[in-house]
Amino acid sequence: MRYPFMAIGLLLASYSMADDLTPAVDVEATQPPAIEPAVSVAPVATRYQAYIQRHNAEELFDLLQHAEKIASGQLEYSTQEPIPLVLTGEEIELFKRENYRDNKPLVDLAARLEAFNIIDIKVCSRWLGDRGIEMTDLPPFIDSVVSGEFEVERLQKEGYALF
Repeated sequence: MRYPFMAIGLLLASYSMADDLTPAVDVEATQPPAIEPAVSVAPVATRYQAYIQRHNAEELFDLLQHAEKIASGQLEYSTQEPIPLVLTGEEIELFKRENYRDNKPLVDLAARLEAFNIIDIKVCSRWLGDRGIEMTDLPPFIDSVVSGEFEVERLQKEGYALF
């Protein structure tokens, strides 16, 4: 009877020795080092819309040139999306077919930028209706919206910054 107790004692002793022989593992040392967060930079707006104030040919030409620079990355910011240009006033008259000869450089620049998807020109159909202008009086690359003011506000709510 003495032998079974000795066998149990030896088994217990061997288990305790096995625990002593197992190398201690430092759990923290096996974890990857914590990565410090990088300095966060405020997100830069990547969607822009042109803001027309004076509603004249000079301002519109300047805005078109500025949009071209944004799209080509010549400025500190750029965009991959077309820049909406919502016409809501007298500048719409510049695009009428009957005024093309007088405004050829402006209309041609707008057509080129629209063709290359750099800008997206929209006109206020309410303004057109109040003046008896039809969409057929304008170049085919121009789209209409019911209200130019609401379109500008809608774009701002979608995150478009004004320039």
